[in-house]
Amino acid sequence: MDKLDEVYEELCEQGYLCSNNMEEYPRRIKKPFKNHERKLLRVLRSKEHLVHVTPELDIVDKKIIWRGYQIKEDSS
Repeated sequence: MDKLDEVYEELCEQGYLCSNNMEEYPRRIKKPFKNHERKLLRVLRSKEHLVHVTPELDIVDKKIIWRGYQIKEDSS
């Protein structure tokens, strides 16, 4: 499983995605939520979309990383 799938599952658990659990809500509430879910998934899965929405984040090797974080190399 790649990291983007893990992010998706975490967002589902927190209730930000996965509109499947909204069966009891009226259509006027479910439809915008489903649209938001699709857009958020598109942003999370596309490097170009993610960088456009938030330049601080990037996708490298199927992992979402914060650009401000840099791994320091051992200089010894």
